[in-house]
Amino acid sequence: MATAFPSHDETRAEMARLVEAAVKTADIAADDELIVRDPDDGSAVASLPQQDHRAVEAAVTAASTADVPLPLDERIRILEAVVGIVSAEFDVFAHVIMSEGVKTIREARAEVDRCIETLKLSAEAARTVAGQLIPVNSTRRLRAHTGYYRYRPLGVVAALTPYNDPLNLVAHKVGPSFAAGNHTILRPDERTPVSALLLCHAFWRAGTPLPQLQIVLGEGKTVVPPLVSDPRVRAITATGGQRLRREIERVAGARRILLELGGVSPAIVTRDADLALAATRLADAARGAAGQNCLHPQAVFVERPVHTEFLRLLSEQLEKTVSGPKADPATDMGPLIDTAAVSRVDALAADALDRGASPVYRGPEALSSLHRPLLVLRDVPGDARLWHEEVFGPVTATRPVDDLDQALALARGTSGLQTSVFTSRLDTAATAAAVLPHASVVVNDTDTRFDGMPFGGDGSAGLGREGPSFALRELSSVQSVHHNQPIERHLPR
Repeated sequence: MATAFPSHDETRAEMARLVEAAVKTADIAADDELIVRDPDDGSAVASLPQQDHRAVEAAVTAASTADVPLPLDERIRILEAVVGIVSAEFDVFAHVIMSEGVKTIREARAEVDRCIETLKLSAEAARTVAGQLIPVNSTRRLRAHTGYYRYRPLGVVAALTPYNDPLNLVAHKVGPSFAAGNHTILRPDERTPVSALLLCHAFWRAGTPLPQLQIVLGEGKTVVPPLVSDPRVRAITATGGQRLRREIERVAGARRILLELGGVSPAIVTRDADLALAATRLADAARGAAGQNCLHPQAVFVERPVHTEFLRLLSEQLEKTVSGPKADPATDMGPLIDTAAVSRVDALAADALDRGASPVYRGPEALSSLHRPLLVLRDVPGDARLWHEEVFGPVTATRPVDDLDQALALARGTSGLQTSVFTSRLDTAATAAAVLPHASVVVNDTDTRFDGMPFGGDGSAGLGREGPSFALRELSSVQSVHHNQPIERHLPR
């Protein structure tokens, strides 16, 4: 069935109206201008105030001196109201994601769906994440005592979000923090701030007081250091790369930190796998968001007996990729975000080729300077940067392996959030899950994240877990309460 998409001009006009209303509601002002541009063609998407360290200071002061958080029932009501607003303005949000970022209109609409789900899960977490009565009287010395613990707001939370999922990852930061009762200061990537601004506007329209949710619009180098270094900020929740990790680690101190950093997510294709399924799923992952996805399996280890056939099927699937403007519903893959991203992707691909890798598939010539063709490489040497550095682009490195043990050993040497394992054997899947160190193991698929599950990484891939109920706990203070007499004494008989 064909999908009817709204007029580009209509949604653009509604977006402009909502952006103006959001800036006015939050009273955002600055001396400089932040021009948000569409990486597809360089056209201006929006003009916003570009704030600096003074806005950060004002936001942290307002948050740290604000009144007590909204009552729990009111927070739940607001989250549910925001679900309604985003659903009603679905087409505008999809248009914004597509216009300012790297996603096609179909990918953008899928992200709005996920944002709605994340907000619903945040409301449900607010209802269900609770403390517990502790049987302190199970020990003789406390037989006359009663105890319990409960979750309380942590305080001021700094939320930093990237460009590749400019709406749903904002929901993953703001939703749980708001559900926990914190005062959140959001700093979205300066290349894709409009989606975040409009989601904040939905919260404000639903009744959220400004001190409980604020947004800072500005360049990362200007606003991130003063935000994450302010001692009044009790927690930092962030998604980004290794440079952001180093900045946060430098100033973190004794604060709550929740990081999702990505890495090289591998995939394993065994000799008993459904090769057509593996090729289809890995092709979809390669072109999704032009490879700008922290779950993109850029390192693929294939058992030698099926290596050649798998590459043939993968190339066959990639050949079906439709290139074109992001606004065209038929388009499968958009551009990279900027020239720095192009330089990184080109450098990692060139490094592998210089070291002896061979191209198996190379897509058509790029549509613009920010578009890069799909590239699949075979026989990539072990010292190539592609095995150890996240490419964040449409490049896939492959390598034949002798058996499952070798594949698992190589996958264990990567640092990503997830491993995909393609196999028809349940024992192989169970062995992989037991052996692999990655925080997520997906069998016979790639990016299948359910937003309610724990999500994150360990070591260089991250710290802590997202997913609304898990993030709510991470961004809460746990208070223990002890009574030196049984509560039952005060209950009516």
